[in-house]
Amino acid sequence: MRAALVAAALCVGAVVAYAAPPPGVSGTGPVAEWVHRWTDTTGFPCCGIESDCRPTIIRASETAPSGYEAWIGREQFGQDAPDDWRPIPVTAFSPTSEQNPTGASWVCWYGNRVLCASRSGGF
Repeated sequence: MRAALVAAALCVGAVVAYAAPPPGVSGTGPVAEWVHRWTDTTGFPCCGIESDCRPTIIRASETAPSGYEAWIGREQFGQDAPDDWRPIPVTAFSPTSEQNPTGASWVCWYGNRVLCASRSGGF
């Protein structure tokens, strides 16, 4: 419960930072509903489409623990993004993130790390 409250507080801060869904995506449609259901494999919430979850590129990686890394670009994630490839943790891929209705790969980036990722459509 405490972890969920902390996650909610972090996500509220992220909403203030970006405050808009990605271009071409409604904040209330089926994609937003899918993103709002995301959790990592430990049950930790991944925030939301209004804040830190964006379509991006995911590629195979020999050095990332999960075998994948994501492009965290400023164009998608804002001016504080590293504009570089970042490893995706094993816990980021959960069943809730894999039910992807978009056909594109998505990542939730917050606190200088990938919280959740969806490989669907990217491979």
